[in-house]
Amino acid sequence: GPQQQPGPLEGCWVHKNDTDLVETVCGNRVQCPDGSEAILDIQKGSQEFRMEIDGTIYLGRLVGEELQWNDGDVWIRQLERNIAKVAGASSAQMPTCEQTESSEEHQQNIDAAGNVAT
Repeated sequence: GPQQQPGPLEGCWVHKNDTDLVETVCGNRVQCPDGSEAILDIQKGSQEFRMEIDGTIYLGRLVGEELQWNDGDVWIRQLERNIAKVAGASSAQMPTCEQTESSEEHQQNIDAAGNVAT
């Protein structure tokens, strides 16, 4: 299919008040900790988002590395190095969603790791 640009929310988020709860955003879908899926509506070039869960619309706003929702929830962006520890081998199957803030050094680390794996 057409190449989709990773969105500004792409990646993993943990709940500020319960860091065991991880939300995974890929494209316009959110994988919730309980296994359900939410639909994300991202306005291009905007810091505000809508998420629909079971017909309920939640409004969110990106403030730094925090995603603040109008129901009081706050999600905190997880950096990739934290995910790798948790996901372990399964991270290989995860689609790579490149973050814009990735440094070149980070890219080299990935390449080096890839070469070792093959």
